[in-house]
Amino acid sequence: MIKLYISKIYRTQILLKALSCLCFSIPIILQSQDSITVEVLQKYSYTFDIKNHEFHGEGATIIHDAIANAQITMLGNNSRNKQEELLDLALIKILDENGYHNMIMELGPASGSIINNLSNEPSETVERLKKLNQEYFFETETTQLMPVPDLKYLGTAEMIQSIKEQSWTLSGIGTDSWTSYRMLIDEMYHKLPDDQQKLLKRKYQSSILLIDQLYKEMEGQSSNEILQLTNGIKSSDDITSFLHQASKFGINKMLVESFQFSLDYWHMYGKKEFYKKNKLDAQRNKQLLRAYVAQQSFDLSQDKLFVKMWRGHLTNGLTSRGFYGIGNTLMELASYHGNTSLSIGVLGRYQIKDGVTTDILDDGGFISPLHRSFISLGQKDQWVLIDLRAFTKAFYYGNYHTPLELQMMMGRFDMILIPKTDSKATINY
Repeated sequence: MIKLYISKIYRTQILLKALSCLCFSIPIILQSQDSITVEVLQKYSYTFDIKNHEFHGEGATIIHDAIANAQITMLGNNSRNKQEELLDLALIKILDENGYHNMIMELGPASGSIINNLSNEPSETVERLKKLNQEYFFETETTQLMPVPDLKYLGTAEMIQSIKEQSWTLSGIGTDSWTSYRMLIDEMYHKLPDDQQKLLKRKYQSSILLIDQLYKEMEGQSSNEILQLTNGIKSSDDITSFLHQASKFGINKMLVESFQFSLDYWHMYGKKEFYKKNKLDAQRNKQLLRAYVAQQSFDLSQDKLFVKMWRGHLTNGLTSRGFYGIGNTLMELASYHGNTSLSIGVLGRYQIKDGVTTDILDDGGFISPLHRSFISLGQKDQWVLIDLRAFTKAFYYGNYHTPLELQMMMGRFDMILIPKTDSKATINY
């Protein structure tokens, strides 16, 4: 027993010594590696400018070459600022020069169909989208809301006009906005045969009046207010009956399905069922992509595609919401066919507000830890491109300790663009 006890003590001492050595060796290993700092990231950043819808400067060549070599280019931005509008228009020019003629936008399939039809006379696109905003906008106490949020501003309408003038295809993906419901009901009704319009006129009018009233009652865009909106629509017998009757006509099938999906999606948002709605959204986008491929006879092995959505959807790998989104699907599809994809994320820094230039790093608002180091490279007078494509070789296989935040950004995007001092875009209204 004594020998056994001594043996246990001896083994314990050896284990403690081994752990001690390990604990001391880890810091030594880390100290032998350089930590990635902003100064290190600077080596992979390049400046450029945009003038007359063209890129100029060192970063311009990198963008040109990357797009020329990519089968699928993805742009994650919102185009609610002037500089980002200029980016859209300049990219369209390069994309067109490199054989891109297909575009997907985060409009929602139903809204996308309406926008596609409104832009069938390219020269009238901007004015038609302006009239659409004028007809269906509504206001809360804090903001002015348009039926298709991404088409609120002039630059996006100009971008759509530009691609249509060059005979591109345009399709909508994502979830139709809760601000689109009156527009969608109108579209369904006016697609019905005359006899059905007469038959459903009362239910149609009742549906429009209720939606208008629910919009007027909204003071903002909180989850509780959106829940009240969706509850009101779901509990309406007239809207339920109208949608049922309208869906019997093939021309309305997609519109009704998109309306109902949107209503369920935003209802989940109102109830704060974020995991459920985000998972459903990720699955839905892939289904819409499959439908797009079939409808357009899109050849995944060679046809080129430009996709413009919210940045979070277009990541390689996991999204910030924890799902493999459409960006990852497109990246894998390109790779599967021996091609490459390009995922570009846009982050802002300097903004002009009320005539004063502000720095997002100093205004006290929330900034994701993943973005802070990159945003700090932004400049007032020039755009900045950070080329993440070189990071795997330079950092994973180099003598660097790579922080988790940087690893995640390296896995999500190929490039980060930071606009020069920006300001709010002009509303197309």
